[in-house]
Amino acid sequence: MIIFGTRGVTMNSKSGTFHCPECNAQRSYQHKKVRRFFTLYFIPLIPLDLLGEFVECEGCKNTFKPGVLDYDPSAAREAFEGTIADVLLRCALLVAFADGALQDSERTAAKSALQKFMGRAIAEDDFDRAAALAKRDSQGVAVAVEPVATRLNGNGKEMLVRAAVQVGLADGPLQEAELAVLRKMAAALDVTPAHLNGIVSELTSPPPS
Repeated sequence: MIIFGTRGVTMNSKSGTFHCPECNAQRSYQHKKVRRFFTLYFIPLIPLDLLGEFVECEGCKNTFKPGVLDYDPSAAREAFEGTIADVLLRCALLVAFADGALQDSERTAAKSALQKFMGRAIAEDDFDRAAALAKRDSQGVAVAVEPVATRLNGNGKEMLVRAAVQVGLADGPLQEAELAVLRKMAAALDVTPAHLNGIVSELTSPPPS
């Protein structure tokens, strides 16, 4: 009696190192493919169609889609820092425009906050373009923070709120319109009203003598 059929066979395709999302570190991996084979007496003889493929981390043994091999943590971190900078500037400008035109003092404060975060100055043309967009913004500050709201830790969220408060204070005491924008921003970032009030109080208190 001849016994034949098909079954999936997992084979190593290639190996190397990659950034494992689970380990959050560089690890060795095996790129594996599962192919259907024609079997005779349960022995795989003829390769047929490809059933699937995956990457297995040799550290944690978790498996991932092959696209994980294209992930560059340095490039991803740099891109995210650029996103934070864009959000910081947009929120600061929305606070500045809340009580009218962008004052020179607010412009200076926004540029200073951005430079402190980025470690370099923003080009005047780039700042002007951002200001023009913020001036005619119709979505609001809650939408502005969406790209980073779920990815920042507590310190990062406080940094954004603090920068926006500093810009609002640049032309004098915070106006109600500015406070309204700051409250919406804080709520979108899950910063409590008490925390926001603490930041404002800290930044408006006179320095100790």
